[in-house]
Parts: sequence; C-alpha cells; structure tokens
Amino acid sequence: MVLLFSLSGSLRGWHRELIATSGIVLALFAINQFGFQILNLVGWTAAGLGDELTAARRSFFLFASILVVITFFSYQGPSLSPSVAARLKLEKSLGNKLLGFVIGAINGYLVIGGIWAFLEYFTTGMASWVRYSPGVPYPFPTEIITRPGMESAATNIIANLPIPLLSPYLPYIMIVIFLFVLIAMI
Repeated sequence: MVLLFSLSGSLRGWHRELIATSGIVLALFAINQFGFQILNLVGWTAAGLGDELTAARRSFFLFASILVVITFFSYQGPSLSPSVAARLKLEKSLGNKLLGFVIGAINGYLVIGGIWAFLEYFTTGMASWVRYSPGVPYPFPTEIITRPGMESAATNIIANLPIPLLSPYLPYIMIVIFLFVLIAMI
C-alpha cells in the first residue's frame, strides 16, 4: 500500500502531496488529542459499553473513519478549488517526481500505519496509547483478519507504527508542516 501511495505521489507532485500530508497529520493529531474524549462522549469505552471487544471495534471504526475522511478531503482539496489547482501546476521534472514519490511514501506510512495502529493500540487518555496484550485478538472475526504473532516479522513494523511512534511529537510536526505549507506554498 505504501508503494501505491508513492506511485501516486510521483504522479501528483510534491506540492499536492505536502498538502495531503498536512491533512493527514491534522487527522492523526486530532485523534491523538481528542480520541479518548470523543469515545467518552459517545459512550464507546469499555466501561461505557461493558464489552471490551465491542468498544475496540467501535473505536477502530471511529478513528479509521476520521482518518480516511480527512485524508480523502486533503487529497481532493487542491482539485476542488480552482484557484489552488491553478497554482499547483504539474511539473514534469524528475526532482518533482522523486520528491513526490518520497512524500507519497510518508503519506502511505501515515495512513496505512495509522489504520493498523488503531487495531494494535488503544487510547487511555490524551496522547496516551497502549498496545493490546499478546493474547488479545483483533476485534473482528478471524476469517476477516488475524493478529500477527509476537514472533512474526510484523513485530518490528508494529513497534514503529505512526500512532505510538509519533504521538508525543504530533503537535510539533503539525506546526512545522503547516508553517512550511504557509511559507513555501502560499
């Protein structure tokens, strides 16, 4: 999936990919800062529902939906606004394509890794994520998806998913990206 995001990034160019990155980081920041409060507000915590499996499934759908919707609009934003689209003309240079490829890979890591992190981790408060115990399965039937074992190659990937890795730094990353977009692109 990251490779598909990379290929898309090389076709779109780094300008448009950076705008998408700012939206993706905004979505991760919002989930990181306000996800637990939203779950409490709608009563979708394990204590509120009385069932940890149902709470995990609903929190996954809520967080994944927020991430996917904001990602969709951040990718479509330049296309929906004619004035922005005119300023972000496609450049055919190799450097633009390579930088778009790299930023597209980062976007793929943030989106796909974020969705995977919502299966592996649960939030216990503002900017606090805890990994499910090794014996706890994903909140879906095993015919749909099974959790990788602790001895699998996915263990290293799971330890480096965006939510637990970037959670303490998301406010700073968001500020830097938005400043870059404001200064360099507008």
